[in-house]
Amino acid sequence: MKILTLYEPYATLIATGAKIHETRSWGTSYRGPIAIHAGKSTADLGLCDLEPYATVLRGLPLTLGSVVAIAHLTACVEMTHESVENLRRLSKEDARARLDYAFGAWEPGRFAWKLEKVHSLTTPIPQRGGQGLRDWTLPADTFGVCLKCRQNVRLEPELQHASGAKGLCEGSL
Repeated sequence: MKILTLYEPYATLIATGAKIHETRSWGTSYRGPIAIHAGKSTADLGLCDLEPYATVLRGLPLTLGSVVAIAHLTACVEMTHESVENLRRLSKEDARARLDYAFGAWEPGRFAWKLEKVHSLTTPIPQRGGQGLRDWTLPADTFGVCLKCRQNVRLEPELQHASGAKGLCEGSL
C-alpha cells in the first residue's frame, strides 16, 4: 500500500467523503490502496473558519500526524482548460461536485487523483509524515468506517475484510 501526506483540513475532508479528488502538481501511475495521512503542519488550518470548510468540518476533530483514512486511488488525470471548465460548470449544478471543486486547486497542468472506497479510520494511526507517495503497511487490527454503508469493519493488511471480501467495502464511495 502507498501513503500520502496532506495538510489538514484536506485529510479530514477526504476521510469524510467531502473531497473526492486530491489535486497535485505531479501525477502518478500508481493505482490501488492508499493511506491518507494528516501531516503535522498547521499552515492551512485557518481555512476551517471559511465556508464551505466551516460547515463541512463543524464538530469534527482534526488529527495531526496520523493516518486518518484508507482509500483506493483509481485515476490520476492531468487537468486541461476544458476539464477544469467542465467541472466548474458541474459544480454549479451538483452539491458534491461543488464541494470537491471548492476543496481542490483545479488548474490546467495539475493532476486530479480520484479517491474511491474511502474508509475513515475508527482510531487514527500515529505516523511520521513525508513528501511524495511512499510505501506503508497497514497495521493488523485496523478498523475503519465505510463512508457509504456506515459499517465499522476490520481492514486487513492486504485490504481484505474480515468477511473474506477482497478489497474495501464494495459499497464504499
